[in-house]
Amino acid sequence: MKTLIAAAAAVAATAAFAAPAMAQTAMGPITGYANLGYAYAHEDPVNLSAVQGRLGARATYFGVEGQGAFGIGSDTDSGVKVKLRSEYSGYAVGFLPLKDTGVELFARVGYGHTSIKASTGAVSVNAGVDSLNYGAGAQYFFNHGPNGVRADYTRYDFRGAGNGSGDVFSISYVRKFGGQ
Repeated sequence: MKTLIAAAAAVAATAAFAAPAMAQTAMGPITGYANLGYAYAHEDPVNLSAVQGRLGARATYFGVEGQGAFGIGSDTDSGVKVKLRSEYSGYAVGFLPLKDTGVELFARVGYGHTSIKASTGAVSVNAGVDSLNYGAGAQYFFNHGPNGVRADYTRYDFRGAGNGSGDVFSISYVRKFGGQ
């Protein structure tokens, strides 16, 4: 029995070390990236703006990214001032590089949380809501290098009471690092 457990542990350890190497060979080198940009959110009946950042890791066709944002400015509806406090989310991303152009198309799906502040007069309320998010976009890397621009659209389908949805358009600077 001890021999069986030792053999199983050896196989598991070998697989744990071999799997990343095989994945890197099959999918291409692993590259990290960071984005910093502006996002415009249309969440009927208000329009909000944000500074948005992303960090991600990817192979040639697949990756994951985390996103965070904080609101700039506010909008007013029926005398209620609304401001985005923060937003954070995580995504699985599929990439389609267009050969020898520096252009990549992508689609992403993920889950996130948005926090807003609504105030009128002396009364102020903070609220947060989770969302299922999905969208698509394109990015272009100058001279096939590490610097580029990204434009994308993401739909936020809010969960819970009242539901609702929001459309977010963003443009950002992209910087790739490692494994290019």
